[in-house]
Amino acid sequence: AGSSVTEAVLRLIAHAGSSLRILDLSECCLDDDGAAVLVTVLDSLPNLQHLDLAHNNLDGQAALQLIRSLCENRIDIPSVRLDGNPLGDVEEFRHEVAQCLVERGEQVVAGGELVLHIEDDMIRWCPKAREGEFASRLREESDSPPPQLIAIKDMRKMGNARKRELDKYERENPAAKTAGGRDWLLRQRKDNQKFMDSSLISLYRQEIKHRVAMKDAAEAEQAALAGSVGGATAPAAS
Repeated sequence: AGSSVTEAVLRLIAHAGSSLRILDLSECCLDDDGAAVLVTVLDSLPNLQHLDLAHNNLDGQAALQLIRSLCENRIDIPSVRLDGNPLGDVEEFRHEVAQCLVERGEQVVAGGELVLHIEDDMIRWCPKAREGEFASRLREESDSPPPQLIAIKDMRKMGNARKRELDKYERENPAAKTAGGRDWLLRQRKDNQKFMDSSLISLYRQEIKHRVAMKDAAEAEQAALAGSVGGATAPAAS
């Protein structure tokens, strides 16, 4: 990340095959021509879990064509980051992507998820979510059909809230003392912890740490600059 990537370099990435799980192409000056090549490359990366395309030169049409191509070619990457691109009307872009995901979902037999990052917002695609998985709980707790717009930070809050509910159940509900109640509680805790330990939440935590580190570095640089300016302009003692 952080340097220009040519089409030849993109094609070389395909040789990583099933070993590649995270592909960071942020700040790589990627445009619509590069995105077209990228689709063919991604078809060779079956275990890819996260694709970071933040801060490139993808306009709304190019980014939408990328998502559409992924859906049409049945390339299901759980997490795609696109913030920092000149997408134009973000709300319109989200609706267009949601339609792509609905059409892709109609073709799906197995369960799956797709997350599209735009700042803290994202679109979650959860066709045929498995019982007990977090995607399944999202459907059960919401009256609106997927895909849904939800913030990653709100997902973490939901996981923490679920943990508090289970703690309260264990403390206050007599059923928690029975064999069936203990088994149910154990399964629910495992499901919730599995989500909290997921790669998506881990990526979110890493992003927060990165932002905090960048902020601290900027503040330290400003403080050092202010100190050097103050020292240079201080009057000499008589």
